[in-house]
Amino acid sequence: MKATSFLGRQSQRMMDLVIGPCDGVRDFLADYLEHRLPPLTALRFAMHLQLCPRCRRYLERYKRAIEYGQRIYSEPPPEELVDLTLTFLDRHLPKEPTPPKDPSS
Repeated sequence: MKATSFLGRQSQRMMDLVIGPCDGVRDFLADYLEHRLPPLTALRFAMHLQLCPRCRRYLERYKRAIEYGQRIYSEPPPEELVDLTLTFLDRHLPKEPTPPKDPSS
């Protein structure tokens, strides 16, 4: 069991030396997806993703979160939801006092 752990740690150290540690993955995700990394950094990052299932899963979740966010802001809410929201607010928010009428008019 200890030999496996030792080999696992050695393998992780080797991967960190060649393609960088997992800790830095979050720092590069946006730039990687938008093709803004220098070529060598992009290559090392792509290699890391090929060899690291944990970072690949993280990248997939990151991309899904971006897609969901874009969907939320790109599609207007259904008309029924707008009507229900306005009705709710009209019923539950305090009414603005109406200004008194001018007696001279």
